[in-house]
Amino acid sequence: MPVPEINVQTFQNGHPNAVYGVAFSPDGRQLASASLDNHVKLWDVQKGEVLHTLKGHGDGVYAVAYDPAGKKVVSASLDQSLKIWDSQTGAAEGSLTGHGAYVTSVKYARDGKVFVSGGYDKMARSWTPSGQVQLFSGHQDVVYSVAISPVAPLLATASKDGTARTWNLQDGTEQKQLSGHEGPVEGVSFSPDGKQCATVGQDGLIILWDVATGMVRNRLRGHEGYVKTVAYAPDGKQLASGGQDGTVRLWDLEQLRSQAVLKSHRNTVYSLAYAADGKLLASGSFDRHVKLYRL
Repeated sequence: MPVPEINVQTFQNGHPNAVYGVAFSPDGRQLASASLDNHVKLWDVQKGEVLHTLKGHGDGVYAVAYDPAGKKVVSASLDQSLKIWDSQTGAAEGSLTGHGAYVTSVKYARDGKVFVSGGYDKMARSWTPSGQVQLFSGHQDVVYSVAISPVAPLLATASKDGTARTWNLQDGTEQKQLSGHEGPVEGVSFSPDGKQCATVGQDGLIILWDVATGMVRNRLRGHEGYVKTVAYAPDGKQLASGGQDGTVRLWDLEQLRSQAVLKSHRNTVYSLAYAADGKLLASGSFDRHVKLYRL
C-alpha cells in the first residue's frame, strides 16, 4: 500500500560536516546526531532546535545511541574511544577505549545493562560504563555495524569481509554466519519480534534473514549504488533503507515492495532511526543535514 504524503523537515544550524549517526531517545522527544565535526548534537525534536552540543571527541563521531531509560547517550568515534554523556545536561560522564582503531557503531541492549560497539579492529565489544565485558572475534575485516535483538541476548554484526554474523551476547560465541552479499556488508538491523534481521551492502541489496536458521527469506533491490543503513519500523511492517544515491526508501514488508522513495538528501545517507511510536523517521547524511520525516 502506498504511503500518504510525507512531511520532511531539515534541522537548521546543525553540523558543518557529514552526519554519520542518528538516534531517538526512547520517549521520542530528543534526537542525537553524530558528525565528522567531532561533535554530537542533542535536538529538541518538536522544536527542531539544538539542546546541547557534546564536545570531547578528538576526531569524527560515527555513531550514537541512547540507553533504554533515555538518561545516557553513548557515542563512538574515529578517535578510537566511546564516550558516555548525560542526555539532560550534556555533561561528559566517562570515556572507554579498547578497540585501538576507529569505532564505527554502537547500540544499547534493551535491558540497559550493556552496550556494544564495532570497529576497524575487526571486533565487536560489549561494555558497561566501567569497562569491557565481552569480545566478539571472528570477522576478517572491519565491523561496520552492530545490532542487538530486542527479545533475546543476541548480537548481529555486519562486516567489510562480506558476511554478517550473529553472536550470543552473553558469552561471545558465534551463532550463525550470514553469507549472501557480494561484497562488504554495511548495515544490519533486527525486526521488532527478533525473528528476522535485515542486512544491506555495497552490492545494492537488502537481504532479509531468518534469525533462527540463518537462511535468506527475501531480497529487495531499488537503490542505485551501495546501501549504507537499514532500520525496521517499530510495528515490523515497514523497513527504511538509505544509501549512496541519497535516497531514503520505505519498503512494505507484507507486500515486499517499495512504498516510497524520499529524495531529500544530496549525498549518501549514512544513518536512519525510527522513533518508538513509529510516527517519525530521522536520517543523517554526508550532505551534513539531519532530516525528520513525519510518517
